[in-house]
Amino acid sequence: MGANLASVRSSSEYQVVQSLTGRHGYPETWIGGTDAPQEGIWLWSDGTSFHFSAWCRGEPNNLGNQHCIQMNFEGSKCWDDLQCDEHLPSVCAKKV
Repeated sequence: MGANLASVRSSSEYQVVQSLTGRHGYPETWIGGTDAPQEGIWLWSDGTSFHFSAWCRGEPNNLGNQHCIQMNFEGSKCWDDLQCDEHLPSVCAKKV
């Protein structure tokens, strides 16, 4: 469909993306960050680099080869790295 998992470039963008999950109780949800090509170098799935992050304390920790980002993690609704094959809802974005 020509979309990517959502990139988050600022705190205000994160609030907008997060609001899309609010109707569903703010579940843990995929966004488009990955460090799969090179450990510790996080990029968005649209190829852009990171200039903002909302990592939870102690994250990313790469526990068990975690290369993707879930948002809305635990009570603080921050980011956590997770194995990319987990089944979670996702937020996507498409240029129009």
